[in-house]
Amino acid sequence: MKLGGGMVWALDLDDFKNRCGEGNHPLLNAIKNGLLNPKVEDLEIMQSQMRPNPTNSIDEEDDLDDIMVPIHHRPTKRPIQTTVATTTTRKPTTTTTAISTIKEEPFKIVCYYTNWAWYRPDNGKYTPDDIDPEKCTHIVYAFAVLDMDDLIIKPHDIWLDVENKFYEKVASLKVHGIKVLLGLGGWDDSAGDKYSRLVNNPAARRKFAVHAIDFIQEFGFDGLDLDWEYPKCWQVECEKGPYSDKQGFSNLVKELHTAFYKRGLLLSAAVSASKRVIDYAYDVPTLSENLDWIALMTYDYHGQWDKKTGHVAPMYVHNKDDDSTFNVNYTVHYWMDKGATPQKLVLGVPFYGQTFSLVEGAGTELGAPTYAGGEAGDETRARGFLAFYEICERIRVKGWRVYREPGGRMGPYATDGDQWVSFDDDWAARHKAQYVRALQLGGAMVWSMDLDDFTGKYCGCGRSPLLANINHVLRGKEAPPPCTLEEIQAPPTTMPAGVSTTEMADLEYKPAHPESEMNPGYDSGSSLDGKPCSGVIFKGDNVDCSKYYICMNGIYLELTCPAPLVWDKNHCEQPEKSSCRSKANLRIPGESKPIFGDNKPIIGCYFTNWAYYRHGNGSFGPEQIDPSLCTHIIYAWAHLDYNTYNIIPGNPELDIDNDFYGKITNLRLLGVKVIIGVGGLEDSEDSKWAEMAASPKNRKAFVESALKFLKRWNFDGLQLAWQYPVCNQMPCTDFDITEKENYSILIAELSKTLHQHNYELSAMVSSSPEIATLAYDPEILTATLDWISLAANDYYASKSGRTAYLVPLETVELAGINSFNSSLAYWTSVVPQSQIVVGVPAYARSYTLRSAENAGVHAPVTGPGIKGRFTMVPGFLAYYEICPGPSSEWKETQTEDGTYAVRRSQWASYLSAVEVHRVGASGARAGLRGAALWALDLDDWQPLCTPRVWPLLNALRQGLHEPELPLEL
Repeated sequence: MKLGGGMVWALDLDDFKNRCGEGNHPLLNAIKNGLLNPKVEDLEIMQSQMRPNPTNSIDEEDDLDDIMVPIHHRPTKRPIQTTVATTTTRKPTTTTTAISTIKEEPFKIVCYYTNWAWYRPDNGKYTPDDIDPEKCTHIVYAFAVLDMDDLIIKPHDIWLDVENKFYEKVASLKVHGIKVLLGLGGWDDSAGDKYSRLVNNPAARRKFAVHAIDFIQEFGFDGLDLDWEYPKCWQVECEKGPYSDKQGFSNLVKELHTAFYKRGLLLSAAVSASKRVIDYAYDVPTLSENLDWIALMTYDYHGQWDKKTGHVAPMYVHNKDDDSTFNVNYTVHYWMDKGATPQKLVLGVPFYGQTFSLVEGAGTELGAPTYAGGEAGDETRARGFLAFYEICERIRVKGWRVYREPGGRMGPYATDGDQWVSFDDDWAARHKAQYVRALQLGGAMVWSMDLDDFTGKYCGCGRSPLLANINHVLRGKEAPPPCTLEEIQAPPTTMPAGVSTTEMADLEYKPAHPESEMNPGYDSGSSLDGKPCSGVIFKGDNVDCSKYYICMNGIYLELTCPAPLVWDKNHCEQPEKSSCRSKANLRIPGESKPIFGDNKPIIGCYFTNWAYYRHGNGSFGPEQIDPSLCTHIIYAWAHLDYNTYNIIPGNPELDIDNDFYGKITNLRLLGVKVIIGVGGLEDSEDSKWAEMAASPKNRKAFVESALKFLKRWNFDGLQLAWQYPVCNQMPCTDFDITEKENYSILIAELSKTLHQHNYELSAMVSSSPEIATLAYDPEILTATLDWISLAANDYYASKSGRTAYLVPLETVELAGINSFNSSLAYWTSVVPQSQIVVGVPAYARSYTLRSAENAGVHAPVTGPGIKGRFTMVPGFLAYYEICPGPSSEWKETQTEDGTYAVRRSQWASYLSAVEVHRVGASGARAGLRGAALWALDLDDWQPLCTPRVWPLLNALRQGLHEPELPLEL
């Protein structure tokens, strides 16, 4: 019509603060773009009568019922949807779908964003602000998860995704002309049968579809990416799932396509590259017809599970391959042979490497034997895995050698000592993009943006070099500089692999020389480490507030508070609470302001590997852990070797062969700390711990092995569980008091070494004041440990001949047994409350009554109770074996001191959820550091007898976080 222009009323009424997630001034920008680019091809102006339509309504012909289901609302207003033009309160007579004015590109570049990358330290932290939307045509937010009970979508990390608006921040990138989808599933969420239950139930599929549309539009996404790994072959185990999964998944895809299409929503799926899984899991023609694209996960062909080296994503078959189908070229052609349209296939490219630890002396070539995954990266912190930028750093700084397969059939690999990694570099990524172009596939998919060198600091070839190369080939973007890895290689190291210069240093105290006697005029800038001392136990450094000294055996030992803490009289403290005002206050290294505060209490969760051996529903492994409920997971136990005094795995079959260490430490990616516990009751029974602590040589061996163990298996720290020095149980009649001083020296040496490497150190201590007085120097505990785990979870006296509370909360029991309150009163009088993490039991102690007529507290007994159905230990029951429920035969009685229950001749005492909440709330009000549940496998995690999963752990969390509120049952 060639009008003169446009006028807007008014600037203040547009979204000038990006509240709707479409950028600042979206309406004004839309007008501007329309005036500057008026030639929009094939735009049809629809003039039919428009009536509002509810966003969750689905036409009857969609074969979906109008089901009301709950969704997780975010605290901000519902964003404006730009892809759909229908919003009525009734079914419209005419449905009008808005047509995008953005020109479709010939090739997609689908970029995965992983929310857990926010939890990485330092330069590894990746947030929505780090995304470069110019390098992607589509972004997939990984991941939401499927609710196990309701079988609907829910946020995986509601704290990040919703409360801190990561959903909103990523979805708002749509203003750059890209599409943003929500990914559902992922490897961890694919464990178990919940996806199978969803796809094989027509009613559940209908309910899911209704809710999915609401959820996607509520948070401003353009569509849904399905990432169930995999139908029939649950987490690659094809024996687990029913054959019906294949058809059920196809039905789900068809029904979602029907519901999504009319609303302008996109639907895609990430699928397996394995021929076996493809055959079992997918009706390929149906998927090709109903999905907007199919993302081929053409990576992880080889990894630590093979027990030999192999390339993560080989392009073509190699003559050493055991399986000629394990390569990208085969996978692509097999999908096409099965009926996939080439333009629907999007080729996956890994921005990471699979790593391996080589068997000594067995070679470093492809196919060399290995015993485990490679050591974890400092940023990604997952064994067997390194980001591309971490690989570059090892090549550039640590001297890893780069090797290439002469035929160019795969990307490079690099090795140093016993460490080996295979990966795709810029050449491999560019070749795969050229392959996409040559076969006219739909595009490329990258896993994931946070694993590329997104800062440009490591590889010497600009920001996000792998993604930039793919953009150059598929979209004609400017070519980035080459990543010449061989040219940036540092000279090879001569030090054994995995050992740092700090580890090689002598950890023993050096005897003081007579001429080094201190005098008042010493240089205040020099260290006191190794110099003689007497009298004063602690001394702060005159220059650096983070350093302090402990006088032990007449010699000063230098220690450092973990950042950002500083020394304050006799313990490490927050800088603002410390009295230290030396020069160090001007030099404390600062980080950029964190997105969120970190004043949360510790919620410790003990994982016991032996619970995996329980039969039936009692078996508990890494897959059953919900890391969102814990701040720390303590893996129980590693052991002390009697001959070498080194730390060794407690159960090599589970810990290493079945990769429990790797599976548990991978949970660090979700923001939880994973601590290895060393010791335990059984491992502390003989004299080896005392012998180790008594000898400087043996202590040195232990401390060095601790550091290597944490590095090798990727733990965040260590908990010393020597139970207990001097006196392992009451009454203490025969003991060696020198063990107290030796224990103090041991934890001081551990603290010095582990804190230098930013590892956390805690210790499990006895709750008994009598034992504690003999075994521990509270000042040394305070000065050396990050936190103290108080084993206040069990006051069981098996030899008393009478029933007793497991944890008497108020009253001191008979036979000199302490109460929870008396134990806490002692410990809070000798160490700061802010260091105490109190233990809480998720089990019962049981007895067999002498007479069912006398069934109160202190009633006579004949012995321990009958073994539990799953735990199979006399006198011991998991909470789920006794907790109240509709089918429970136990008669429960609650008192101010605890709970006990009776079933015929059986008597058991435990803490109920109400009492656990009370412990947590009391601890929070008293200023304790937190609480720890013993143990995850003993709570009602399934649940079997309570309406709510994890009843005790959730009660403990609520008490710690909201001590003034009543328990929500």
